Amino acid sequence: MKIVFTIAGFFALLTVKAQTIALDKLAPQRPFIEVTGTAMKNVAPDKIFISITLSERNSDVQAQEVSLKKVLTEMNVSQSQLSLSDATSEIIKDKKRDVGVKQSQEYTLELKSADQVITLFKKLSEVNIKEASF
Repeated sequence: MKIVFTIAGFFALLTVKAQTIALDKLAPQRPFIEVTGTAMKNVAPDKIFISITLSERNSDVQAQEVSLKKVLTEMNVSQSQLSLSDATSEIIKDKKRDVGVKQSQEYTLELKSADQVITLFKKLSEVNIKEASF
């Protein structure tokens, strides 16, 4: 029985070797050229998105919104570039009774250049709007 398995294994090995030789002859290797390289290009951004959050910390949200729109008008930025992305309100409780409501609004502003971003952050700090980020 061992001899039968040994002979069967021997023939199996011969057929495997024969198949690999036949495949090499059917699909000859073609010459090729391999190229590896990198490229870098500096691109100035033409769309910069700024996230501005107005919240009731120091003043009313509506007053901050008016200040924000006034700053944008001074900078000659269109109101269509400003969009409201989120508005929330929370009920503030002291023990078991309601004390008030805290509101916040998040805007997204699209600017065209880095100079506009610098000017915007300076003017926002002047009107006491502190929560702005890229």
